[in-house]
Amino acid sequence: MTYQDLDLTIRPGVILGPAIARDGVSVHMVYNVEENSFYVVGDREFFIIDRLKRGLDLDSISQAYADVFGKALGVQSWRQMAVLLGSKRLLLADGFEFDVESRKKRLIRKWGLSSGRFGLFDPGLLIVGIQRHFPWMISKWALVFGVLSCTIQCIVVGCHFRSMKDAVGHVFSDVPTIAALSVVILFVSMFAHEMGHALACVGVGVGCGEIGLAWRLPMLYFYASTDEVYLVAAHRRVIVSAAGILAGSVPLLPFAVAYPFLGKGVAAELVAAILLPGFFATVVNLLPFFGLDGQRIVSHSLGVWNISSEGRSWILNGVFRKDTRRCFSSSVKIFAIFELLATALLVVASTWWWIEYLTAVVGAGWATIIVNLGWFICGLVLIHFVFSNRKAY
Repeated sequence: MTYQDLDLTIRPGVILGPAIARDGVSVHMVYNVEENSFYVVGDREFFIIDRLKRGLDLDSISQAYADVFGKALGVQSWRQMAVLLGSKRLLLADGFEFDVESRKKRLIRKWGLSSGRFGLFDPGLLIVGIQRHFPWMISKWALVFGVLSCTIQCIVVGCHFRSMKDAVGHVFSDVPTIAALSVVILFVSMFAHEMGHALACVGVGVGCGEIGLAWRLPMLYFYASTDEVYLVAAHRRVIVSAAGILAGSVPLLPFAVAYPFLGKGVAAELVAAILLPGFFATVVNLLPFFGLDGQRIVSHSLGVWNISSEGRSWILNGVFRKDTRRCFSSSVKIFAIFELLATALLVVASTWWWIEYLTAVVGAGWATIIVNLGWFICGLVLIHFVFSNRKAY
């Protein structure tokens, strides 16, 4: 049997994404629409699948492959590719028929004590309703409105920060009812944040899998599944990541507009208790760390999967010298050094804060022992993580 006898016709519902750097190598996202499943492939597999999708014959693909990668594809290579594509159900010839149930999106529900996620709903129907009645919300005007909202809040908080800070301190210490209302509205803003991601996905031509509730103790937050963004260009991925921050600011806009006119009193304290924590959450989300939207924006801008893990891969790959074929850009290296310095600063600042706090509770001697013991345990966990994952580098 020669490789010309193989039927490697790709299913029409297979979509290929652009190149993205991941752990020092270039990869591509592959999405099977019929099965609603994602796969990650390297440059060589992408080269073959892309040309199979375009209907080129195997001889032409083999010759082009040899010209680019310096090695022709023989019978064994084509058979391995047929097995790979068949195992992912990407071939028409595999005879697999997708039924209605297999096409349904299943909500992700992972339970755990310290962390987990609970898919609430597929936002598809809600987005269709928004498209029908408020089409401007999935357009560039929505982005303009979000930028305007953030700008107004920056001005108001910047001009009234001291009075707002005092009001928030009073509310959260003495007025629990208002504090509870502030938390509720903050969750509304968080939900709007995730809907912003979902609407932006539709705006750039992809879908949003689900919106749900996740927890990573002690945090509880909403999330939107946006895996399909890796099928579009980098600037579109940036829009999706930034849209959440902009949308999350919109529910806070009426409070920002009202605060300068309220003077002093209960109403002003209520508005401050809602606006300042919400604004702080928006600012924190811009940080390029901890998997926040700021980190995603930086990652997409630089064309990498995850800028933080990419930096760690560069450091660990250099330490263990496992694979010289991995290539890391200068931007990744600069970010890795910046993240190390920021982490060191955070360690110093948190150490100082905990020693100050515990000194007032148990005394200076015990405070020093407790903090050092805590960092020793963290160091053991970090060492275990590095050496347990060293094979990946």
